[in-house]
Amino acid sequence: LCPSTTLFRSRDAPGRGTIVPEYAPPDGLKPLEVGTIIDFKVDNRDITATIIDLAVQRYIKIIETKHNHKLRKDTTTYTLELTNADFSALNHQEEDILDAIFTKAKAGATADLSSLKNKFYTTAKDVRDAVELNLTTLGYFKKNPLKSGKVLVTIGIVVIIVSFYLSSAVGPALTIGIVASAGVIILLGRAMPSRTVKGVAAKEQ
Repeated sequence: LCPSTTLFRSRDAPGRGTIVPEYAPPDGLKPLEVGTIIDFKVDNRDITATIIDLAVQRYIKIIETKHNHKLRKDTTTYTLELTNADFSALNHQEEDILDAIFTKAKAGATADLSSLKNKFYTTAKDVRDAVELNLTTLGYFKKNPLKSGKVLVTIGIVVIIVSFYLSSAVGPALTIGIVASAGVIILLGRAMPSRTVKGVAAKEQ
């Protein structure tokens, strides 16, 4: 185990320790929530998994189109089509994602997947904040992972930046020592988030 992994595990509540096969998501959690419980943050792949899950639930259809080119490599593009505009059974984060994808939330609306890169940024950030806060409120985390250790990480980054500016004055040996110390501070900050007994049980499942 790397030091950061050990630190992450040491701060969690104790779990059963034995991993057994499971065939359903813990507590009926969605991909966004499961991914956040695993590594304390909402990754882009968690949002991608949510889009695929919405297709499984028949809210959207993922259309693959292959383009054959004679003089260059063939390409594939993807289009999302909204097939169910009734979002009443979805949670707020899933609704926000669908609203961001489709300009008009009505059945038959389409969106080119490549066009979402720029306009999806704000929604993704709001979704991340909401999921992390919600999981903390529901008792999966001891503290909001968005805030836990944030001060230590910020301090460590600032120290590293300042040390490089002052490297000519303090010398290379001291600079290396300061950077190494700042790295430890950042590592400790990243290890601050921790799961409750409920959170550890969900992660193991």
